[in-house]
Amino acid sequence: LCIGGLPKEIEENAGIIFYIDQITSGKNLLQDLNYLKDKGIDSRRIRVIAALAANQGLKEIGENIQDLNIYCACIDPELISESELSPGIGDPSLRIKTRLTYSN
Repeated sequence: LCIGGLPKEIEENAGIIFYIDQITSGKNLLQDLNYLKDKGIDSRRIRVIAALAANQGLKEIGENIQDLNIYCACIDPELISESELSPGIGDPSLRIKTRLTYSN
């Protein structure tokens, strides 16, 4: 599990699961996917799980990364801005409370 970025090294046979709150324009996710592609990771080893996605973002990713599986709960028809979908639910990251704890 990696929080806050992608690892520098990825095992040759490892599968990769991306959890993302929403796919808007697709640019940020595409940047990460291209990073993995440059490291020699085949897109068939990657799964993306998102709560929401915009048609535009899915189209952008699909045109650039073939054989990628994306699982999404809802696809919204419009993209209002780089970070807002319509109808959408607002900013999903503001709805999620994450707490990191460290054991002694």
